[in-house]
Amino acid sequence: MEQLAQKILALVKAMVPGRFTTEPATPATHPHADWKAYARVGQLADSLGLQHLGDVDVTSVHQDSSMTKRAVLAVFVNDDGTEIIGHYRMALRWTPTGILARFLGGSGDVFDVGTNFGGGQGVLLETTTAQASSVWSMPDFVIRETLTRGTSLEHALERHRDRVREYRAQNRSARPTVVRTLSDVFAISDAMERRKLAWRRDLGWAAPDELARVTRLSGPAFDQFYEAFRNAASRSD
Repeated sequence: MEQLAQKILALVKAMVPGRFTTEPATPATHPHADWKAYARVGQLADSLGLQHLGDVDVTSVHQDSSMTKRAVLAVFVNDDGTEIIGHYRMALRWTPTGILARFLGGSGDVFDVGTNFGGGQGVLLETTTAQASSVWSMPDFVIRETLTRGTSLEHALERHRDRVREYRAQNRSARPTVVRTLSDVFAISDAMERRKLAWRRDLGWAAPDELARVTRLSGPAFDQFYEAFRNAASRSD
């Protein structure tokens, strides 16, 4: 249980680096990426009235090099600057972990659609097709809904816009933050990552219900694991 606890703790900490840093991504720097698939999504995004701001490698995000090569994130914004759309595809390797990730649905297009209210210190309304992330809870300043794997960009946008309308109907004073450039997007993302890290630390890195979902343990086995996790977490701070 000690080894499992250390592994899960490392995974949790990797999720919240406390910063958001990027490097430009191109076919020359990331030849392993499926650029034809990115181009197809780019054409679709253009037909939906979205503006392509750029392609980056989010260097602050840990990616298991035994499973995947560095992924590319394509960033788009809608015409009024109130929706940030991210598109990425995992560049899975033909290794045991990469093959397992394919089997578990890790291949294909993933879309994140977000609308921010109040800047980096406000609330982020997010709609995502990254199903693997649904096992982890979010702080109250990130209101996330996870759609089924394979949901189209059109449907993700439609559902997100419904959620924004519902949120604004319940919060009459809320005004979406307008972004126009990658710098605007990344400034908000960086502030959010700092807040997520602080929230995770205050939580003790992970709540019991999250750990139960991730490990699929229950009863005495989970109690043993949770004690090992708490001990590992206390030693790491």
